[in-house]
Amino acid sequence: MSKSLFINNLETFTGQAFLRALVREGEELDESQVIMGTYQESTRLDKPRGVKKILKRYKPRLMRKFLLETDVWIYDLNYCDLSDVDFAIACLTWAKELEAEKTVIVISNVMVWANTGKKVKPEVKNEDEDAKDEPPADQDPPESARKSRTHTSVREETPFDEDGNPIRPESILQMEEEKPIEYVPWKEEDYAQRMPSNSYARMKEMEDKFLALKMENLRNIVICSGVLYGCGEQIFYPYFKHAWLQNPLYLPFFHGGENKVPTIHVNDLVKFVLKVSNAPPESPYLMAIDNASNRTQKGYIQAIASGVGSGIVSSVADTELVDEKTKEILQVDIDIYPSPLLVNEENPPDFEWGFEKGIPENVDKILKEFCQTHNLKPMKILIAGSGSTNTTFYAQMLSEHYMIPILHESDILHEASQEVSLLARHNQSYSKLIWVKIYVMNLRQFSNLLLKER
Repeated sequence: MSKSLFINNLETFTGQAFLRALVREGEELDESQVIMGTYQESTRLDKPRGVKKILKRYKPRLMRKFLLETDVWIYDLNYCDLSDVDFAIACLTWAKELEAEKTVIVISNVMVWANTGKKVKPEVKNEDEDAKDEPPADQDPPESARKSRTHTSVREETPFDEDGNPIRPESILQMEEEKPIEYVPWKEEDYAQRMPSNSYARMKEMEDKFLALKMENLRNIVICSGVLYGCGEQIFYPYFKHAWLQNPLYLPFFHGGENKVPTIHVNDLVKFVLKVSNAPPESPYLMAIDNASNRTQKGYIQAIASGVGSGIVSSVADTELVDEKTKEILQVDIDIYPSPLLVNEENPPDFEWGFEKGIPENVDKILKEFCQTHNLKPMKILIAGSGSTNTTFYAQMLSEHYMIPILHESDILHEASQEVSLLARHNQSYSKLIWVKIYVMNLRQFSNLLLKER
């Protein structure tokens, strides 16, 4: 039997993604599945398909009753305030003890790590070498070593200059030079060291409140999400929109764009949350980040520009293309490993990724989602006329204005004819050969019909 779920704020970006994952369009409803939720707008009472009950914040006792009967609570801190968190914690503390296991999952944002800085690679000491230099604890050092320590002065061994400063051998100076600092990605177990930006200090406070909950039969887990993309977009919406319109012709990125921005597709985040809710791990803090090979800000913007627009990008200090919140998010620089429950080379996890390699390698799929969500269709313009009507001139003007290619009828017919010949030579299926012939015939008929109606 599936677990009952409470989803806070169903109408939000993640709330809608949860409903799409749990209640699939065109499929019969699972009667054993119980979904309850709230809306940000307190007066809204409509129930989406598959949702059993909408809980009302203005009826706290009734809401508490239903919450305590639910197996899994899901809160997205990006869309809730401190009062939601306080109410959830108050419900649990009021109950004092839980008869059945309950899982509380809160989704946070990688911006709670924004001011953490870089993680310095820890030095690994060789214990075997240290042991060789030191005699056993119950054994005195050799007599020669004792004499050397007792009778040898520093002045006898070390030469000094005229001012009395020791002259150090060059080899010793080289050894004492500062070693280059090596950095490594943070891991989810380092969460105690995370430092948020000022804008996300309240979110970290909410994280800490949930993490501090200690009750028998309670599993409380924070899932820190990368910057979300997909399904019509949110943070990256202005970039997809302006790349589609090619206005401006270039897409801007900030200050060189080499900063690392962890991301994840909203559908992959939802899958991960639901997987964790079914089998909660021991770790209380998980990093929901995709496995993109290029996580730089510039890498994302270049992928969108090349996959959707003109392919041109430009480094800027500021832009009016995006709001201040988006500017802050896109300029974060934090290097973090994904959770081992998502990416583990030694022991690959049982997780069905949709967009594991991130925006750069999935921009075509993401663009398809964007077009479906916003009902966008490519612009197609047919210009027909005799040779004296300057159709080529007008086609070039439209092509330059809308940044779309020009396809001449003769070129299309030639290409289709070539395909017919190629299929015939390679003895391809008869049905495909007929389709190409019909395509050529219909294109001629359509063009002739337009010319007659002039």
